[in-house]
Amino acid sequence: MKKINAPFCREIKKRLKPIIEARVDHVHGWGYDDRRLSRLDTLELLANYSSRNKTGRRKIKVVYRFMYEDTYKDERKRWSELLHQWNEAIGKLLDEYFNSLDCIVFPLAGKPVFPPFLTK
Repeated sequence: MKKINAPFCREIKKRLKPIIEARVDHVHGWGYDDRRLSRLDTLELLANYSSRNKTGRRKIKVVYRFMYEDTYKDERKRWSELLHQWNEAIGKLLDEYFNSLDCIVFPLAGKPVFPPFLTK
């Protein structure tokens, strides 16, 4: 059984690698490192804290706010599309996985075959 599963396990790991890496970096590291997200973070900082009262720099703060909002919309759309693609890929992978199990679990005219320890 291990010989049958080994190639399939390698394929699963290969297909899920970008998803796993993103999650590991986010959960176990300092956060997911993405230049676009870093830029968005900087724009948010500038939009919210770029000027103090009566410094005459209120206009630049407004510019940063517009830049932040535009960038935020773009990034939200990009990440929504990326997550949608990842979810579709996982769905296809699960379909392939369960289709491959079908011939192992139901080899005899659609009747399931149980491991010996379950039939006693």
